[in-house]
Amino acid sequence: MIPFDIDSQTLSDLEIFESAASERCIFSFFDFTSTIGGKEQLRSFFNHPQSDIQIIEERERSHSIFAKV
Repeated sequence: MIPFDIDSQTLSDLEIFESAASERCIFSFFDFTSTIGGKEQLRSFFNHPQSDIQIIEERERSHSIFAKV
């Protein structure tokens, strides 16, 4: 599967990590991490989204396990 990378202009236009106004950015709606490593991993997921359905489904299963805790 070809990796799907997002360029910095697209990240800026979509306000993934920074918002032009004082509003919350997209990343802040998903960032419920409690460790630096978790925040870095989440940021990596946003910077390099997956297009492989098996990896997406695997992540979804693992996230649902943690969401039940």
